[in-house]
Amino acid sequence: MEGDKKDETNVDKKNEPNSEPSKSYLPYSDDAYDEIEQISSADALLDYAESKEGLSDEQRKKLKDLAADWEDAEGEMAMGGDDDEYEEASSLISAKAMEVVLGPYDTWPEPKQDEPKSEPSQPKREGDPEVNKATLSKAKKLGITPQKLGKEEYQKKMAQAAVAALTDANYHTEARELIAKLEGKPEWAEDPRKSQPDIDSPEYDKWAKSSVYSSEYYDAEGEVEELGIGAANDASWDGEKAADSIAYTLRQNGFDELADKIQSVIKENKSTRLKDLL
Repeated sequence: MEGDKKDETNVDKKNEPNSEPSKSYLPYSDDAYDEIEQISSADALLDYAESKEGLSDEQRKKLKDLAADWEDAEGEMAMGGDDDEYEEASSLISAKAMEVVLGPYDTWPEPKQDEPKSEPSQPKREGDPEVNKATLSKAKKLGITPQKLGKEEYQKKMAQAAVAALTDANYHTEARELIAKLEGKPEWAEDPRKSQPDIDSPEYDKWAKSSVYSSEYYDAEGEVEELGIGAANDASWDGEKAADSIAYTLRQNGFDELADKIQSVIKENKSTRLKDLL
């Protein structure tokens, strides 16, 4: 009888939900990341906190606190609050929720590449963690993700955002160099104004169509321009940090090659930095 009771107790415990505090975060995976990314309201986050298996009591409490913050933001929005402020608040809450569940973002593993590389990615600058986090969050909020755009369009828009960030930070030399690399036209790295004809001359249109300014990477508009200028703003117009944050966002999605290319154009003691002029 005692043996039967012992077995019965074991069965009961085995069927109980896991509510014991865990000593580690949930394993990082793309599915786990996507599950949190798709949460779009305070109620959805609260439901996740209460129903997600494997969370510790402490994690559930932190997620519920974040859900309460989100509910406050929704209340302010319903009372006529600013759309941008709400989007910023909800994006920050989502980013915090990811770290509550999956651990600090800088501990997440590098994404798997679609194809193995023959050479490893070049040593990369880590950038500024806060600027990196803000740019990653903003890209998701604006819908600039490979899942929504497809790989080719995503890389194009991220490259445009990098050019916009560099340009807004007054890193014009680096912006041209990046475009030259992306287009495979090294001559475009030179300042086009050196050969610019008079605007009223017949040669002007031909020059405009063949200069670096004709590149599609200078055509950032809407959300893409907002992402680039936002990165520069968050970096206090430090072009290096702004570019690094774009590169960081690319790396989180597995696009190391483009990230390397963007970071490679930043060289010390080069270009006029807007932050140093203020």
